[in-house]
Amino acid sequence: MRMRGLVVLAVAVVGLFACEERFSSTPPPLAADSVAAGPSSSAIEALLAPSATAAGPAALDIARALTVTLCSSSPEACPASAPDTSGAGSYRVVFGSGRGEIRSRGQAMADLYKELRDRTSSGERLNAQSVAQGDAGARAGGGSTKGGGGDSSDPLAQSALHLLDLVDGVGEVTLDVIHGRSSGCMLSLGRLGGEGSAPQCLVKEPDRPKGRGKGGLSF
Repeated sequence: MRMRGLVVLAVAVVGLFACEERFSSTPPPLAADSVAAGPSSSAIEALLAPSATAAGPAALDIARALTVTLCSSSPEACPASAPDTSGAGSYRVVFGSGRGEIRSRGQAMADLYKELRDRTSSGERLNAQSVAQGDAGARAGGGSTKGGGGDSSDPLAQSALHLLDLVDGVGEVTLDVIHGRSSGCMLSLGRLGGEGSAPQCLVKEPDRPKGRGKGGLSF
């Protein structure tokens, strides 16, 4: 009888061991902190989006208004059939992207002045930049005021003369209209948005009239 009890006990122990081994073969669930979190959609978008450094500064809205080229510094810019294109006082003036016209110094000065006057009077802001064309001729840095477009006390006339002298010195000057930029300057000279010194302001924006308070007092 005692022997039979031992056999029953042995069978029970073997069955319990087999049952425990069968359940233990199933891998235990992983802890929450042991699973690496997958990349979220916002993280993926951040990786795909271009960085501010890679994209660079926002592009300026620029439209070409005028280009003045000294014929003697760039003979290919002036047709050989045009009269007096070989002289130091001949210029090629192009409005926008249109066809260029060969002009004398006085005519080029008048074109520059009129463009500056008309553009700034309508509230547009302009930027002039010089373009080197090699040998600009014997008039580098000089320039006559003959045929100028206005009184010498007029800042626009002074600017037109300065820009034409710059054409004589480097060979070409471009004049662009800058949209969507308010800097307090109506006409600037120099590269915009680049590294280095800021453009030089040739014509400042006119002061706005100050408002009047009660009793006729101005503030």
